[in-house]
Amino acid sequence: EMLSQVPGVTCSGADGAFYIFVNVSGTGLDGTEFAERLLEEHGVALVPGAAFGESCQNCVRISYGMSIDVLDQALQRIREFTRTLCK
Repeated sequence: EMLSQVPGVTCSGADGAFYIFVNVSGTGLDGTEFAERLLEEHGVALVPGAAFGESCQNCVRISYGMSIDVLDQALQRIREFTRTLCK
């Protein structure tokens, strides 16, 4: 639910045990660019969707097997990052 409020990203819900795929094409970046910049600029590590096949190039995979506090902090950083991209 909280991811649906992040500018430029869309997700359809969590199908995996501890992971969710998020489409980041609305930010103007593909999944690899998004993941690399988010790590470099905000210290949040995600897996580029391209690692899971060509059809996932505009996605990133997020693990939510962390504490709520860690997830909240990561989500705040993701929001900050996407706000700069989606002006």
